[in-house]
Amino acid sequence: MIGLAFSRFNDAQNIGYIIPNEEIELFLQDIADGHYDGKPAMYDDLQTLENPALRSFLKIDSQSRVWSVHRLSRATPPYPLKEWDVITHIADTRWTIRG
Repeated sequence: MIGLAFSRFNDAQNIGYIIPNEEIELFLQDIADGHYDGKPAMYDDLQTLENPALRSFLKIDSQSRVWSVHRLSRATPPYPLKEWDVITHIADTRWTIRG
């Protein structure tokens, strides 16, 4: 099985949507304890730092692969991120910038 077909668009030709197997497996593992926790998500707007002037402003060398927080999804006091924070990695996963 490649995935699970779950929806289609009737007013268009040959448009359908499939949930990949990997997503189904993650969901089934998550609800195994009887509670759905969901997947972690980050809704902040991030930007890559290719611009030399922006890298200079943030004091980031030209070889570092990082992202900057451009716009926060919520700006409440306990929220851990602030505008212009630089993200180099999350847990043990380093960013891969493609382009």
